[in-house]
Amino acid sequence: MRFQNLQEAYEGMRYELRMNGSEVVAKSSKGDSKAIELLNQSVTIDDVCQINIYNPKRKFNVRYALLEFMWYLSMDTGVGNIGKAASIWKDIADSDGLVHSNYGGCLYRGWDRVVAELVRFPESRRAVIALNQPDTDYGMKDVPCTMFVQFFIRDDKLHMIWNMRSSDFAFGFCNDVAVGMLFMQMMKNELEVWNNHFVDLGSFTYNATSFHCYDHHWSLIFDDYTNEVYDKYELRQHMTWHHVMQNLLYLPKRDMSLDGMWTMVDKFEQENFVGGRL
Repeated sequence: MRFQNLQEAYEGMRYELRMNGSEVVAKSSKGDSKAIELLNQSVTIDDVCQINIYNPKRKFNVRYALLEFMWYLSMDTGVGNIGKAASIWKDIADSDGLVHSNYGGCLYRGWDRVVAELVRFPESRRAVIALNQPDTDYGMKDVPCTMFVQFFIRDDKLHMIWNMRSSDFAFGFCNDVAVGMLFMQMMKNELEVWNNHFVDLGSFTYNATSFHCYDHHWSLIFDDYTNEVYDKYELRQHMTWHHVMQNLLYLPKRDMSLDGMWTMVDKFEQENFVGGRL
């Protein structure tokens, strides 16, 4: 299904779960529970700068999405800081406080190769980065839900596909899409700033084998509410991975207070998005 922005995608998939989802038994960090599930779902979003949604029950916090993005940029697998903002990270961490789902490290390892591939051959179908490593990840408490991402260029537009083995509608979907679209904007900057390969932003596609909502979040599906329009978040052109590393624009490993992290997020937003925030 195709949507203009994340808000419309959230609304559309909420409706699909309510009308066409099947009840199943599912495992989560909280143990076995019931879930409403859709299989083999594909969501395409055209406006990749709109990363916010409105839902009075979901209470999506775009500041948290930016904090998670900064944590990914750090490539730190420890949850000491990010766990203060979202307890789920502590729930899935191992005994050493580490997780496998900091996608930043996985993306970084394949980043330069993908950039080079797209510059060499823009029509390439090989610009792929694997995030889930079945030979090493399975058997662990935290197994990445994202399998791989793919970038491709068609008609001078950069597109990104984000492939999931499992997607939690209530919380994972919005955060994964928001962060994924920010990485897509970064890839556009990499092509332009360092390689003089200019492209427009295309669409972001999110594929999920299992798209589900756990029973303790069913009110998000069945309760109605009024939509609101939110501002866009467009990364400035200087936001490349080289710039991030050079200017330490990521969540540090040192212990921080939650207030200190929010202050860092606010500064990051003002300095690295067009107009501070459009």
